[in-house]
Amino acid sequence: MEKYKNIFIETMHIRNEANSHDAFLLKRAQKYIKMASWIPGIQMIAVVNSLSMYATHEDSDIDLFIITRK
Repeated sequence: MEKYKNIFIETMHIRNEANSHDAFLLKRAQKYIKMASWIPGIQMIAVVNSLSMYATHEDSDIDLFIITRK
């Protein structure tokens, strides 16, 4: 299993720490999450995909996973 984990990390270019672009996108995501958190019914907002793994590139966007009540 460790072999596949390492292959995934290498293939996706996952880093242990945020670079300047990751930090910029995370700060921007926090702004949007703070604004959206006031919408009634939202239970959780999470950063997902490349930004969540510090694997962004110049064309990366911000992907949010939002869980709401019925």
